[in-house]
Amino acid sequence: EFIAGPFHPAFRHIAMTKVWEKLLQNKIERRGEVVEIFCAPSEMSNAVGYLHYNKRWLKKIFSSVVFTADVAQSNLSCYVVYH
Repeated sequence: EFIAGPFHPAFRHIAMTKVWEKLLQNKIERRGEVVEIFCAPSEMSNAVGYLHYNKRWLKKIFSSVVFTADVAQSNLSCYVVYH
């Protein structure tokens, strides 16, 4: 039961989108035409972002952006490959 304060059904997803944006900003180097980001399957939705926010942001830098699930990755970890 809520008493007061902000409420949005996707509040956590929105917050995690911003966490992933910061993480990706630290990982991304601006080179290559295509960027592929490997992250844990459980974090795929958060990495892509609420309303595809992070993917749209990266599409401004790269011609193609691919997110790939990698079971070897843990939560909030990823690696980036440029093609």
